[in-house]
Amino acid sequence: RVQVLLPGHISYRQDRERFAACPGRPDETKFSAHGLGLDDGAAPPPTLYVVHHGERESVEVFTLQAGPAAPTLTWVGCVLYPPGALGNGVAALPGGAFAASVFLRTDDPKAMDKLAAGQPEGGLLVWRPETGWAELTGAAAISADNGVAAAPDGKQLFVAGTGDRTVVRLALDGTTAGRTVIKTGFHTDNLRWGSDGFLYAAGARDTVANLLACAPNTRQHCSNPFSVLRIDPLTLDTREVVHHPGAPNFGAASTALRIGDEYWLATPHGDRIAILPAK
Repeated sequence: RVQVLLPGHISYRQDRERFAACPGRPDETKFSAHGLGLDDGAAPPPTLYVVHHGERESVEVFTLQAGPAAPTLTWVGCVLYPPGALGNGVAALPGGAFAASVFLRTDDPKAMDKLAAGQPEGGLLVWRPETGWAELTGAAAISADNGVAAAPDGKQLFVAGTGDRTVVRLALDGTTAGRTVIKTGFHTDNLRWGSDGFLYAAGARDTVANLLACAPNTRQHCSNPFSVLRIDPLTLDTREVVHHPGAPNFGAASTALRIGDEYWLATPHGDRIAILPAK
């Protein structure tokens, strides 16, 4: 079942030591969630990071209480994006840090043209409690950085390139060691670890113009074709596990979760998820 937690069901308790620069709680009436990243490490409770596009461009931080009863969220702080950055994905890192992608530069008038042409645009930032934001230069060549996933050891990042239809593996220390580009064949959107240990990338197989034509109306059920790619995080071998033509009631899949014997698919252009048998 679906349960709405925000707006209306949030507690507020700002961690003023860790998030001293946060100007205060977000405006629930303007809350616009985008990327999600969950840190469910050894220290409870889990931390949920949410890219937010409402009255500010930020990563909002919550703790998550989940158990037999209904889950609850407590807002503990925020980190404002640097000026000119349009956020997208976020992934938790060790030590209370996180990586957040910059899909486009809002101060770049040619940003959308670069995305459509598959040219470098956007970037990837890493935030640490002690030092704040730092740019990961290895992501500079990616076109429209989108979904982000951290390797289990926290030493590498996988980043989705929407414009150039890629998944890029980067070293978190900023070196070029191990940097690898995987061509997906579709506008790569989000990345998620599956219950089987593989990394799953999802995205639409269509022109940027067709995808943008559907974006303004989120109640519309876009029918764009889409794919899901399974990636072995060690060998980087890939296998396309979903190649779907799209349908009137669901298309343009942006996220694929492998949960047991099923794929749960999300779309940014509608009010539903799709569930398919895994293969």
